[in-house]
Formats: sequence, structure tokens, C-alpha cells
Amino acid sequence: MSGCQAGPRHPSIAPAPPSLALLTVVIASAALACVATGVPTWAMHVRPTPVDAQLDSRTIRARVAWELAQPELRQGHVAPEQIALVAVEELRARRFADAGLWLSIASYRYHQEALLAGSAGKAGFRTLPPGARADVYEKLVIAEIKGFAHLDFTDEIEVINARMSGRGGVESVLQEELTGLGKTSPIDRESLRDVLAELRPNAGPDGEVTHYPELIDAFRRRLLDDFRRWRQDRSPAYYLAWTPVASLQADAVLASVSPFEPGVCAGVALAFPAPRPAMIAALDHKRPEVRANAAATLGLAPSEETRPILEARLRDESDPRVKLALAFALVRHGVPEHLTTLTAAVASCAPSTCAVPAALIQWLPLTTRPDLDQASFVRIVADSRMDKRARFFAAAVLRDIGREKALDPASIEALIVAGRQKGDERLFEVVMAAIEDAPGLSRATVVARLNPQSQASQYLDVLYPVPLLGRLAKVSTGEDLPLIKRMMDRFGSTGSVEAHYVVEAALHVPGELASDILGNWYNQYTALRLHIGVGLARRPGFPRDRLDRLTARGDARTQIIVKTILRAPEAQATLLAYLVNGSPEDKFHAASLAAFTPPAGLDEPLRNLLTFQDARYYPSDAALRHAAMESVVRLALIASLPDPATPRPAPAGSAPRSP
Repeated sequence: MSGCQAGPRHPSIAPAPPSLALLTVVIASAALACVATGVPTWAMHVRPTPVDAQLDSRTIRARVAWELAQPELRQGHVAPEQIALVAVEELRARRFADAGLWLSIASYRYHQEALLAGSAGKAGFRTLPPGARADVYEKLVIAEIKGFAHLDFTDEIEVINARMSGRGGVESVLQEELTGLGKTSPIDRESLRDVLAELRPNAGPDGEVTHYPELIDAFRRRLLDDFRRWRQDRSPAYYLAWTPVASLQADAVLASVSPFEPGVCAGVALAFPAPRPAMIAALDHKRPEVRANAAATLGLAPSEETRPILEARLRDESDPRVKLALAFALVRHGVPEHLTTLTAAVASCAPSTCAVPAALIQWLPLTTRPDLDQASFVRIVADSRMDKRARFFAAAVLRDIGREKALDPASIEALIVAGRQKGDERLFEVVMAAIEDAPGLSRATVVARLNPQSQASQYLDVLYPVPLLGRLAKVSTGEDLPLIKRMMDRFGSTGSVEAHYVVEAALHVPGELASDILGNWYNQYTALRLHIGVGLARRPGFPRDRLDRLTARGDARTQIIVKTILRAPEAQATLLAYLVNGSPEDKFHAASLAAFTPPAGLDEPLRNLLTFQDARYYPSDAALRHAAMESVVRLALIASLPDPATPRPAPAGSAPRSP
């Protein structure tokens, strides 16, 4: 987890299919027997102990604590899914802090597995069997590292944090009422949260009482030791920040990699007021990264107490990056004149120094940055020499401005140029979000620029049309169907992002002609069936019998999702059939979607998949185990929701409520 999100992170639960296993093409020249059996043991660099559902939590706790004390993860380690099973039991008991602790350790175990794949894979080059191809072996190692690095339970951890902090519950309702009464100051809102936190049951130093103090200590030591060994690894700080134990969250900024880690600061700020004293103390830390992130965290949870402390710290601070963080914090404390410090830094920064001021400005509330100079951020987005994080946050600022008012033509053009380059996935995503909703980019302009014969067209627009297709998907009309069909002829067979934008453009056009075109594409382009099927399921007037016939030709994921959207009576039976009897890929899709259906009958088949291991699919077999475990956790989260009809008992000795 990089911790450089643009604005508050919204968990995504969209499933992604596992890559096909590299099988034995990796080492086929070394042993013919591998063709049938898959990747051999010597080439599998991550081999956890198989999950044992009968293993008691005390044994797991002892083993995990011992493993966390070791500098390197070893083969035969406790599997992340085994660790997450303990979290499920804690959720059933509604011990949310403990559930979050176990899920954090399970998520970090995937990170450790990625590191193990890298270190063991690197060592394996020295002992390759005769005839094994080093270049293809390298591809397997890279697939291992990427595969395990993308697995985690961070969305579920954030749900637990939100539940514990009251986001979406009583506190949120009271925050809205406070705003309605005109008390909209961030300090006012944070003060209310402090009071509500004190009134919460089990309020204390750790938010909730935890039952695993030795595990907390072992996890803290492991995270901080890993940070000291790899100073560019953002994962330790993230897990310290988001594990819902205040004693861990207080140490999160100590592992800061850069002067502003938004994901880290947001996680710690969510736990306030408990970590506030530790953040104040960290303002005097010798590392500037720690001081800066402590200041930014205090800015995300402003209070009357901290404003004079930050002002005094700013007078004494010498590091320019820390000064920027302090200026950010003071703006959020209601001292708007410090915004000029940030805007001046963005206007004059060098490629290596733009990330911090751009990120800080993007994390300011929109109300504090109404008249930003778009040119400063265009300069950053347009310069490929800039730090990736700087371009990402600058694009996010332009996206946010565009949601409030029309972007300048120069801003739109810079975003279009950046959108042609899809190599940086995170930058591409935020750039496209800005272009898609840019009213200054009219439909007529888009159509003209996409038409090779038009005077308005440019060679690069025609060669790299994805930014304009993103906008067309939001503004297309029936007149654009010939253009849309030409684009599908060009991109449909690739299944690329361009093809998906073309599908969206066709879905935006009402009427039977567009519906017929989409139905034909469903039959023609296998890679687009899920997208088209979901769109047709939501399309008013599309014949249900025709949709049923189309869905029957789709893969497991398409059938399950479309039937769920349609509330088809056989939706859960379809999911269960694929979960039990499908191919490994079908089982993956079914496991990924299990939490979207009624839970009856799902627990056993999901738990059965936790032991799935198949050398023919390595390392993608880990993705199937994770998908099953993720749905087990999500179903437990749903089941652990409090009954809204059951009032919480009043504390002993409290005054009776008024009728």
C-alpha cells in the first residue's frame, strides 16, 4: 500500500481475474515431467503451511508471534488465510479491534510473501537446473512478487476502522446536524468527535480492549524493523496507521517514507483523539519526515489545543518540507493565509520537489482552495520529468477543480496529453476521471477530433484516442453510432480500455438500434461480455428473454453478476454451482462475488477453497485462496453489524432518558 491516495480512499471491491499461471513453460526445457505437473517445488518460492480449519487460535497466535520475531519469512509459515480465520472468529464475537489486528497481520503476511518471493527468487538464479531458461524463470519470479503484493484485506480493515470510529453511524448523523446549525468549522466538528469518542463504550487508550498484547508488540517490532531495513517501503507505516490499536497508530509516523504520506496520516487521524498526544510529541522528532507527517495528521484532525502548538513549531522549523506540512495543518486549523505558502511552492517547485506541496493542496478541503491557479498544476502534469506522485496529485487537483467549475482549455489539453500515456495506471485513472467530466470539452469537439477527415483532428488524437473516448462515453448521442461502431471495429478484439469506453459510449445512447449493436458485440467480443451484460441488465426496456439468452453464453462471472443484478431466483444457485464444481477460474470469480449474495450455504464451499493448491496454476492459486477468504471475512463483517432495532443498554447509574 503506497499511502499516496488522492483524497480519502473509497474501498473498491471489484474483482479482478487472476492471471493465467506460467505453468511449466518456465522450466520445460529442464524436465519434461513438469509439463503435466506444473511449476516444480524448487521454483515455488512461497510455500505456506496449508490452512487447517481445526487449528486453535492459541497455537496460531504462538506461531505467528514467533514468525514476526524473525527477520525473514520462512517456508512453511502460517498462511495469511489461516491468520484471517482468527479475525473471522473475532468478528463473530464483535471484538473489532482484535479482528482488525489479525486482518492487518494477515495482510502484512502477503507483503512478506512478496518479499520472500523476491529474495528466494533472486537466490534461485544461482541454482537453476541444467537447461532451465533464466529469462523465463525471471518472468515467474516477477509474477510471484506482483501476485502476492496485490493481495490484502485493506478494504475490510478500513471498514472495521470506520465502524469503530463511528463513521456512518451516530457520529456522522450528529456531524450533519452540527453543520446544519451553521457550525461548520473543522475544529468544531473534530471537537464533537472527541466528545463522542469519550462516550463510546470501552473508550480507552486503545479504543477497544485487545486480548493479544504480546501480538501487538511483536507486530510493532516487525513493522518498525522492516522500515529500518527498507527505508523506501511504505507498507510498515500504512499497517501501523490502519491497525485499529492506538498504541500502533501512534508509531505510524515514525515509519514515514516521505514528508507527506496521505494514507498514513488519514489512518492515524481517523483514530483521534487517542493518538493526538503522540503526534504533538512527534513534532520534535529528529527526522523531518516524522515531523511533517505528524503536523499533517494534526491538520486532518484540527483542535483548539493544537493550533498554537503548530504556530510555535512553524516559527522554529528550518526544514522547508516540514514548513509546508505545518502550513497545511494551519490552513485546516482555520488560518487560511498559510495557503499562499503552499501555492507558491507549487508554482516554483522543481521536478523532485513538487510532490509534497501538490499532495498537501489536494488534501485540503475544496472550500479552502477556491481560486487556485490551474497553470501551476498543468505545468506539473505536462512535465514527464516530474516525480510520479507529483503528477498524480497535480492531476487530482485539476480533477477536483473541474468538479466545481469548468477547467481552462490549457488544463484540458494537458490532461488529454497525459491520458494518452497509459503506463502509469494511477495517473491514468485520475486523469481520465478529470477528462470524462470536463464540460469544457464538448461533444462536437470530441467527435471532430476523433474523425481523421475533420480539420479539427490531430494525428495523436486519432492514434491515441482513449482520452477523447472517455469523454465521448459521457456525451454520446445517436448521431455518434457510426463513429462508435468504427472504434469498436478497431479496438473490440483487444479488450483494451479503449474498447470499454466504446461500450460505455454505446450504452449512453438510448434506443433499440444501440441495444441491437450492444447485443451483437456481446456475441462477438468475449472479453467485453461482462461489461456489456451488466450494462444491458441496467438498460431500460432491454428484453429480459434476450438478456437471459445472452447471459447463458457468458462466463461464470458474467452469469453471476447479471443474475444478481436482475434478482434472478437462480442467482445464488448459479454461484454455488460454480463455487463447488467450476474450473479454478470459475471458482475464483464465484468466490470473489460470494459476499454479494445471501450467505446461506456459502461458508463450507468457501472454506474448502482455502486449501486449494495446484502447481499448474501457481502463483495464481494464491489468488483463489485469497478470494475465498476475503468473502468469508466480508460475510462475517455483514453478520457482525449491530441490530438497529436493539437499543444499546445505558451505562449503570446514568440518568433516564426523556420520553
